[in-house]
Amino acid sequence: MNQPEPYPRNQWYVAAWRNEIGRTLFERRILDEPIVFYRTEAGEPVALAGLCPHRLYPLREGRLVGDRVECGYHGFTFDCTGACVDIPSQTKVPSRFATRRFPVVDRWEWTWIWMGDPALADETRIPPINSIGLGADGWRADAGVLTPLGTRFSLLLENLMDLSHVSFAHAKSLPGSTSLAAIPATISEDGEILRVDRKLPTGPLEGFGAHLHPDLAGTVCEDRIVSDYFGPALVRTGGRYIVPVSGGQTRAFNFIHGVTPETSTTTHYFNAIARNFRLDDDDLSYGVLAQMKRVIDEDVIVLNTIEAYVDRHAATEHELSCQADVGALRVRRKLAAQVAAEATLAKKIVPITPALARDGVARP
Repeated sequence: MNQPEPYPRNQWYVAAWRNEIGRTLFERRILDEPIVFYRTEAGEPVALAGLCPHRLYPLREGRLVGDRVECGYHGFTFDCTGACVDIPSQTKVPSRFATRRFPVVDRWEWTWIWMGDPALADETRIPPINSIGLGADGWRADAGVLTPLGTRFSLLLENLMDLSHVSFAHAKSLPGSTSLAAIPATISEDGEILRVDRKLPTGPLEGFGAHLHPDLAGTVCEDRIVSDYFGPALVRTGGRYIVPVSGGQTRAFNFIHGVTPETSTTTHYFNAIARNFRLDDDDLSYGVLAQMKRVIDEDVIVLNTIEAYVDRHAATEHELSCQADVGALRVRRKLAAQVAAEATLAKKIVPITPALARDGVARP
């Protein structure tokens, strides 16, 4: 059976919609680790390892006492830092008794989590979602859906970076897209951002473009569709990007994809849209969100099917690639390099962890 590649850990991932995390203990598995989330009485998000280190009972089955989590099995209680502050069966709590706390931060309608070395959890490394319209002035952003995917996260990333599949996998939900596969793609990199850019033929605006911009119907416009890889946690598929040849502001529509590994073969898939035109048009948002849901449902069928065959046959079947795969293949290399760099860093760090008694007795 083929083993999937490991995932980067020193990385901010979308953990949840902000409104999923509140004053009720909430668990989500991320990078194959159960994480329990809640908000303090002041509204700050907290993320702790989801299993009580005493006997591995899920903390989600416990309760909040103020801003502390009380395990529902033996009452071990942990504060927001992960430190154990109470053991009902004894008066003294050894200082080494603790569970792991994960750095978390709210950005736009998403709560982000850092799964790697907490010393490296620099908030400036969160993907620049403001630059693509989430929470930015002059843009309208709408929350989409969280879709469970029964496939490894890298297959989703490759799917988003090669939009030639739209002509076939989404022929029903995106009518008029049959010519997209034949449009050559240009690959470029700007810092850590990898872009796949497809320039559509310049001409009078019609079809879906005219539906989005009725005031430009029949006007000669430049038109393009892009995929931007901001790292393993975020991809922006932008399009249509429409500019009248006579001049004017670029009218941009962004489809934003939060990609968070659940396990080595399952993925949490978060979606949102953002645009810089028709900001008050609720009906346009509702219509595009509904269409996006149809597209996602089609991707789920394709990717879940591929996962089953990758798991069984990747070690024996030779995979063919073509020109349209350049962006996806470059993402593969970037992922492999990121994982390798983390492995090298980990070898240089020798963790010092106090040994815990195997009998579970708390000793001073």
